[in-house]
Amino acid sequence: MIKSLEINNYKGIQNFKLDNLNRINIFVGNNNSGKTSLLEAGFIGMKDNYMGAMTVLQNRNLNPNAKTMETLFKDMDSRNKISIKNKTTAGIFSTDISLSTDSNIVPISIPNENGIQTQEDKKFLINKDGNKVYYNFALLNKGNGVIESIINMEVKNTNGLTLNLNSGDIYFISPKTRTNGNFANELREQIKSRNEKKKILDELQLFDPKIEDIIVDGLNIEVYLKGVDKPIPIQAMGAGSFTVLEMASIFGREKIKNIFIDEIEDGLHIQSMEIIAKYLAKTMEQKPDLQLFITTHSTEIIKLITKHQTDKKIVSAYRIYNKNDKTQVVEYNDDLLDTLEEGWEIR
Repeated sequence: MIKSLEINNYKGIQNFKLDNLNRINIFVGNNNSGKTSLLEAGFIGMKDNYMGAMTVLQNRNLNPNAKTMETLFKDMDSRNKISIKNKTTAGIFSTDISLSTDSNIVPISIPNENGIQTQEDKKFLINKDGNKVYYNFALLNKGNGVIESIINMEVKNTNGLTLNLNSGDIYFISPKTRTNGNFANELREQIKSRNEKKKILDELQLFDPKIEDIIVDGLNIEVYLKGVDKPIPIQAMGAGSFTVLEMASIFGREKIKNIFIDEIEDGLHIQSMEIIAKYLAKTMEQKPDLQLFITTHSTEIIKLITKHQTDKKIVSAYRIYNKNDKTQVVEYNDDLLDTLEEGWEIR
């Protein structure tokens, strides 16, 4: 579990440190106050998450390339490295992102008879406690005016062992994850297990009792409803149904330890929020090692999450704000419900 988080030169955050993190950590604040950036930095800084920066770019609908990588740096100045330090119950883990100064890196070639690969002039280094992954971005000319961004990677680690580039015990959920195909592919594999499929359906049926079955082909996610012969794309049922599905899938994964959820209330009405809050409470009891990081603009979802936790001391809330171009935080954990009832301003 992450106990403290320190961030330097990530997006709008120059220097920031947050101690005494809890099992459920909820962040509120104005737009552009740094809530999502804080979640992203924590996610990128996880021990084995070498693909975190790529996930963040994709979640923001940005094609990974040298220019979009620079958007992760404070004021887009890649001369100053990004530094993220996670202090956990297992130790302290550091992640640095910087322009590479290693001129001896040979790009990995990607054969393509129809394309011409052009290497970009900037290469980025992800350094996690001495284990290094180099990102070399390239443009592939596929002809007829079609240009495709690709990523060449080289791994250099300290012990000679193969690195796990994308840890399976962490996940980032945001309103934008439903627009990429990664989740559909993961869900298709997950529901091959009848037990996993049943658990997901049980949660979906709390949201909508008419749902009878779910099918996934790796790209499309569809559900069968009672009395309807044809499957319906789940997106057609509204954002709330997808949110419930995504959380039921991610929270149910055996190895999951840290989940980062941006704008948890997106697409949810009050009844759906209640379902999510109850499900979170049940999952937190079943998985004592699980830790959540959540952003929201909704007082109601904070009240519901806190209300349904058996142990309310595992919930902390933080208001993030900027003052004199510095990211600041106010923490609330004791008597959080009382504080909310008194009209705590979450923006």
